[in-house]
Amino acid sequence: MIWAVAPLKNLVSGKTRLSGVLAPSERRALAQAMVEDLLSVLVGHRMLEGILLISDDPSAELIARKYAIEFLEDARPGGSGLNDAVGAARELLGQRGVQDLMVLHSDLPLLQPADIDDLIHLYAQPGVDVVIAPDLAGLGTNILMMPSAPGLDLHYGRDSCPAHQRAAAARNLQVRLLYRESTGLDVDSPGDLLHVYHRLQEGESASHCSRLLLAADVARRLAVMERSGLGLDPLEEQHGAI
Repeated sequence: MIWAVAPLKNLVSGKTRLSGVLAPSERRALAQAMVEDLLSVLVGHRMLEGILLISDDPSAELIARKYAIEFLEDARPGGSGLNDAVGAARELLGQRGVQDLMVLHSDLPLLQPADIDDLIHLYAQPGVDVVIAPDLAGLGTNILMMPSAPGLDLHYGRDSCPAHQRAAAARNLQVRLLYRESTGLDVDSPGDLLHVYHRLQEGESASHCSRLLLAADVARRLAVMERSGLGLDPLEEQHGAI
């Protein structure tokens, strides 16, 4: 069985690139909405043995309790960085005998249970050691499946997807990639936010984000942003930073 690991950045300081569209309280609300939508997809999935949320945010433990999942505090001031956070989760779960991990970023508002099914199916194929779901540009690592035992060196940061592929090759680990919008669209720029807004209007299932982004005031601002020509292409300012 597989454990899901969800690293969560501080809800107050995150998503600063959205400051021209959302107020600080709205950015915090969006970050929480996205992690709750992620956890809603993960909890109860028949092929996940458990879920671990790791964060330095003071409210993260309350979120973990709400969804009856495990919590690991990232106790360093400002967080320890994604590589160290995931490494700590891998060590903790490996000590418990967990064999395989699925590490997911907390800002994947279009993620669906079928995506989890397909990732696990791909990971179970003969000869596959690592599965990566990249961002829309193919540069970031939005979801990473790997053994909990030390082997794959973690390279979260700019252009992490090719970095993880190189690290796997150096260890003779076979990598498969899963490209799709629902796993590739993370929210960092106004263009990403506008993309999610349109998908939610079309009926994509992401209830917490829907309540926030389709609310009258936020929706009005997003419509103005689109009419002004801002953020039309979610890849135009590709971050490539995860």
